[in-house]
Amino acid sequence: MEKDTIKKLNKRFEEYAYEQDGVEYWMARELQELLEYSEWRNF
Repeated sequence: MEKDTIKKLNKRFEEYAYEQDGVEYWMARELQELLEYSEWRNF
């Protein structure tokens, strides 16, 4: 994978992150879209 592609994907991943009380987390249903799973049950 090219470095530019990795940087873009990392940026998108970090944009989905939330933070609460100093803890970073992601919502599973949002990651499902980011990782291009079409159905929740496949995720």
